[in-house]
Amino acid sequence: MNMNKKIISANVIINKRFSMKKMMDIYLSAKNFNGTVYLLNNHKIVDISSLSKIVSFLLMVQPYTKLKIIVEGIEVQNQLDKVKEICTEEIGDLIISKERQVHLYQTIQL
Repeated sequence: MNMNKKIISANVIINKRFSMKKMMDIYLSAKNFNGTVYLLNNHKIVDISSLSKIVSFLLMVQPYTKLKIIVEGIEVQNQLDKVKEICTEEIGDLIISKERQVHLYQTIQL
């Protein structure tokens, strides 16, 4: 077991609704990532590896609200940067980033 598992997150303010192209870009960004990416908004969370779930989730995200991107895995920074770029390009603003080292035996509350 690899003990270098990390969870990293960033908050973005979404200024307008997601287009279908943006939703697909977010979904495709997870295809080759060895880990899990979650989006959190209004006390709801979704794993971006399911296209139907991410489309339903992002259709409910209202403009001018905060969206938290949470990336869990081994090589997390590059994946977080990809999703942040997709979410902030033309539709949002990055507001906060933070990182936390997580060992496999730890439990954290998201």
